Amino acid sequence: MLTKLFNDLEVIIHIHRCDFFLSFYGKSINKMISKIILLFTSKVILLSKSEKKLFKKLFRNTNFFVLENTIETEYDFGEKKKRKGKTRFIYISNYIKEKGIFELLKVFSELSKSNDNIVLETYGEFTNEEDKAKILSYDSDKIRINGQIIGQKKMEKIFKSDCLVLPSYNEGQPLILLEAMSVGTDIISSKVGTISEMVGEDYKYFVLPQNEDSLKNAFLNYLNVNDNANGSYLQQKYYSKFSKLKHSKKVLEIFN
Repeated sequence: MLTKLFNDLEVIIHIHRCDFFLSFYGKSINKMISKIILLFTSKVILLSKSEKKLFKKLFRNTNFFVLENTIETEYDFGEKKKRKGKTRFIYISNYIKEKGIFELLKVFSELSKSNDNIVLETYGEFTNEEDKAKILSYDSDKIRINGQIIGQKKMEKIFKSDCLVLPSYNEGQPLILLEAMSVGTDIISSKVGTISEMVGEDYKYFVLPQNEDSLKNAFLNYLNVNDNANGSYLQQKYYSKFSKLKHSKKVLEIFN
């Protein structure tokens, strides 16, 4: 702020997780601090239009801009094949409670007992030994627990899977969903953060966070449909709004 007072500078802030910011803003002293900081800020970058609308009500004299996330590398693996044989689900995230991993493993384990045509592969980093032991106890021929996967290998796994599952308790604008969308892979996800704006308010496979029945119903609904249209729809969504080209253009508009 002192630098701004004595120099002709443009101060730009990027608020990447509005839910965390709003939690901080909820306390009186933090409201005052936030308003002082934004008073000296030229531009504030947010992830979505809904966040911009909300922040404009809180801070009326600040310039807000929307800059959605994009992925590091876009891959073209060709046309997505219509699913046949075993339906392949995938989870990629850290192995932590808040990502819904325990609900996912419990629900999928129960479903797989009566369905021989479904497989779940999970990838991620373990964060503590107790959770690691619980998660590894589900490892079987139908649930394959794996370590971290990155780069092109990760994207190939997502592309070869039918559906990526992310039953998180909270999110911002998760990159893993953008990665799945970019290669036309279906999604089952919690309706949290800005995810409904990413895939559409009327998306068919939303689940309630921390709700096993909701997750089970989403799996059953998905398995009853054998259609490529959903993945194509998600891929079109990605390239119309979140692609690296779209992102670059918005960055230039903001910083010009």
